[in-house]
Amino acid sequence: MEKKIVCFGAGKFGILYARAAALQNIAINCFVDNDTMKWGSECEGIKIFPPSYLAELADEDIEVVIAVSKSAGLDKVVVQLENMGFKYGKNIISHAVQMEKDAEKLISKKYKNAKVLDLGNSPCLKYYVETPDGKPFFLRVSTLSQYERRKREQDLMSLLLNNGIFVSQMVALGKLNSCIYTLSDWIFGENIDTALLKTNPKFHYNLGIKSGQSLKKMHSLSLENKDLDSILLWNIDDVKKRYYENGLRSVENDIIFNYLDKHKNIIKNRPLSLVHGDYDIKNQMLTPSNDIIIIDFDKTSFADALSDMGMIVYSALISKDYAIGQLHGYFNGNPSKEIWQYIAYYTMHYAAYHALRTVSQTKEVQKIYSQQNASVLSWFNNMKSLMPNWYKNYLGGNSLA
Repeated sequence: MEKKIVCFGAGKFGILYARAAALQNIAINCFVDNDTMKWGSECEGIKIFPPSYLAELADEDIEVVIAVSKSAGLDKVVVQLENMGFKYGKNIISHAVQMEKDAEKLISKKYKNAKVLDLGNSPCLKYYVETPDGKPFFLRVSTLSQYERRKREQDLMSLLLNNGIFVSQMVALGKLNSCIYTLSDWIFGENIDTALLKTNPKFHYNLGIKSGQSLKKMHSLSLENKDLDSILLWNIDDVKKRYYENGLRSVENDIIFNYLDKHKNIIKNRPLSLVHGDYDIKNQMLTPSNDIIIIDFDKTSFADALSDMGMIVYSALISKDYAIGQLHGYFNGNPSKEIWQYIAYYTMHYAAYHALRTVSQTKEVQKIYSQQNASVLSWFNNMKSLMPNWYKNYLGGNSLA
């Protein structure tokens, strides 16, 4: 009988294990997790069940891989599984421990005042650390398979900084026994979405101009060694197929996918540029001196420069003034009528990916994503207009405040 692999923990370590397993052609039967909000959803395309589901597999040859860190309750999970009849070292193994141990060993040897950071969705360990002389840094620990990607990212950071684009300088990249680490300058400031809640519309607009100008400058750069993926965003046919295969459906998302099907030829043969790939308002930070620092380059690649526009439109969910400023900063004024067809298309492209992401999220998060897509779609009058209504209001001289 073939051994079935069950992964306990559908968080960041679960994602890490699933991706490492896929590279080694190891099939994961399912995930189990104590978080009731995750039951019935998916992690990396694999179904998540409650731990009680293990009882239904009692007659199977099972190995449970615990993808939970010590700080998140590894010992409690081991006791929970042993009370269910499993035995650590026999049919329970831990994927997370070694990586966490390597990180702790590095920190104890070189740094002080370390704090675990629960930031973003990327599957890696993140820490605030200080050198012995008190200088702060951002430490990120990832799987060994990420080394070449992080090396390219290090080169990219230097290129951006040398061209006047504010990013966090990666000062070190190294390998540990089971993982790799990067060390970057600590950013003093706050996320833009948080800062906008405390400031006025005029400030939002002027800040948006800076953001748009930074993105335009990034798109104008060229790399001597183009060792990055060249992509045309996500394959929309694949996104649509995976979305409907999971039994999901809504009137709004049907409109989105139908629009993309009908207009997908407009982006054929578009020139490729260096793009951020996830120019979300949450991937931009504001310093005390009101400079914008761009973060999170995990999806940076060569693609159509206008593909980053979809995320700019989504900025309007937080501040329409900021989104208008971004567009004006990027295009040095109003986008042309021709450009709006691409902005509309890539906004719907991102909306489609938003719809697909609901498959692997809790019902609460699914509701948030669905509401966001419905709002964005309403701006474009269910895609009967290529320009969102708030931009039309701006052109008409109406206040956005």
